[in-house]
Amino acid sequence: IDARHGPSMNAPSISSDDGSSFRFECGEYLRASEIITFFDKQRGRSFPAKECFAKLYRKSRVTNDGSQPLLNRYQSLQTYLGEWVQVFGNGQLMLEECSDAPSIERDRNGWRCTAVNTVQVRGGPSFQAGGTAVSIQNGQEFFVVEKVTCPGEQITWMRLKSGAGWVPTMRESGEEAVHCYLQPNELNSQRMVRQILNNNSRTVY
Repeated sequence: IDARHGPSMNAPSISSDDGSSFRFECGEYLRASEIITFFDKQRGRSFPAKECFAKLYRKSRVTNDGSQPLLNRYQSLQTYLGEWVQVFGNGQLMLEECSDAPSIERDRNGWRCTAVNTVQVRGGPSFQAGGTAVSIQNGQEFFVVEKVTCPGEQITWMRLKSGAGWVPTMRESGEEAVHCYLQPNELNSQRMVRQILNNNSRTVY
């Protein structure tokens, strides 16, 4: 789904300076702050809606500087059009609401992982997302910068640091596909906990 500058398919899509599109792949999660639903003016709301758009959630752009005039404090909102994605339209559903939020971890340095089975890289964090031409072979090491786990699921989807796509920790069959190692700071935290427990066990009251 391409993000756009307004709630319309006629609104220009958002892209970076190098021409890369701002988009969400199948299986990715997003947070919306507004929903706009359009109905046919002649048929009215008693008929199904024509299309629907969601505005991506962003932290408030209103400045808290009380010394600024009220108009200036809200000027950023007047110039900010927002980032919109289509929820449904032309009989096709693009987004569905989640009752429970997923667990998402991010680390710009990345987690080191090793493939324990050959795993195909996919365009998004879902087996329904299209597969890429890239596969990670058994024994190959790589880095991931994001981990996404849905409530009640054992599979964690991980975004490759290279930007090539996503890989799951398990195959659809349930076989382990990827093993990830703890980061140095996570290892240090575990060492600190063990040291505290050992010290407490030697304390005499």
